[in-house]
Amino acid sequence: MLRLPVKVIPGAARRGIAGWMGDRLKIRVTEPPEKGKANAAVVELLAEALGVPRARVRIVSGTASPLKLVEVDVPDPRAALDLLPPPGLTNDRREVESRLMKSGRRKRP
Repeated sequence: MLRLPVKVIPGAARRGIAGWMGDRLKIRVTEPPEKGKANAAVVELLAEALGVPRARVRIVSGTASPLKLVEVDVPDPRAALDLLPPPGLTNDRREVESRLMKSGRRKRP
């Protein structure tokens, strides 16, 4: 059993796994946070990314919050983690720019 703490961004312009924010996996979904639409999109996205049926992915806490705990029933949790972006890697433009500015490799405009 793999337990993933996630941060969900509902109503995003595009869907996908944006990388890690500390110890949480950042997930963008285009669906709005109403009537469980965003939660269903999170389950579907993680099932696709990990190559498991949707029935093996469930949100165990945080159904009404952007911070969630998701359980995925997989035979090998370590192998499943290898299918996700490695920790510290992100494709979130604002986070990348923030890191560059902090490191001094990019100047503020």
